[in-house]
Amino acid sequence: MLEIADELAKLPESWAVEISGDNVIVIMAPSNPHELNVRRARQQLDPQVQKWRPGWVAENGPEVAVPGVKRKRRPDLVVCRESALERGTALDVADVALVLEVVSPGNPESDYADKAADYPAMGILEYVILDPRRGTVARFHGPIQDEDGPRYAFSSKVPFGEPLHLSEWVLDTSTFLRYTEA
Repeated sequence: MLEIADELAKLPESWAVEISGDNVIVIMAPSNPHELNVRRARQQLDPQVQKWRPGWVAENGPEVAVPGVKRKRRPDLVVCRESALERGTALDVADVALVLEVVSPGNPESDYADKAADYPAMGILEYVILDPRRGTVARFHGPIQDEDGPRYAFSSKVPFGEPLHLSEWVLDTSTFLRYTEA
């Protein structure tokens, strides 16, 4: 699966290639408002991360892979060890503290269902969904495996305008752009 995904990622038409179980997913380039929200989240998190976790950064778009569980994702934003970015391969989950996804208008179920199952299965400790359609930001943490499969044990959600407290940092959600404002 990883070989197929790597070959597809070389195509000029694709933006990213992900793996979810036995499915290979090709993702096209996101919209400008989507990218602006990612940038604003990164601008907030990066200084906090560097202050409280020296050697760690908030970065756009590195891949995270767990070959043993057939999962490979390219989150919109990853809080990770900076040294892990020096490797030319996907990040190991041990080098990742948090992933953040901005919901795209055309495929919200990807973030709320598919990735909400993949990230806990991968062992991602904290998953944030920024939803410009609804004007909300949700936090999921505490990955567990139960009879229904992998999931997060805890979640919380705030509307744009209220702070979202993460395990170590805080997001000022008033800076995020709703899609209807674009």
